[in-house]
Amino acid sequence: NFGVQIDNSDIFLGIPVDRKSKNTGLYTCKFKTEVKDTVLCKMKNLYQWICENNIKEIDLVKIDTEGSEYDIFSSSVDALKFIKAIHIELNESFEECDMVKKLLEQHNFYYLESSRKANQIWVNRLFVK
Repeated sequence: NFGVQIDNSDIFLGIPVDRKSKNTGLYTCKFKTEVKDTVLCKMKNLYQWICENNIKEIDLVKIDTEGSEYDIFSSSVDALKFIKAIHIELNESFEECDMVKKLLEQHNFYYLESSRKANQIWVNRLFVK
């Protein structure tokens, strides 16, 4: 079990004091918020993990990393060629939202569906022969 991040490392994820949810996502790392409690988590770079495990294809990536999506995908841009579809939750209040969309489009992903209520987007990869 591990999470994905820019690099391979162990980090402390926290439950934010200022949030009612018990979300232990990368929110507390990215925004350096005060936390009630922490959990030590093993993190890996997505592309390095794909290579280490000789992965040839990934059907679906589900990602909701509280604003760290651009950091994760831009640090593993070569991983995108292995992924067929992505279900991603983007919070439009985070400035990286448009950067994530542009990065995915640059790597042949197109939008299937978007739910404005939860900022959830389904994207598929267009395979060009």
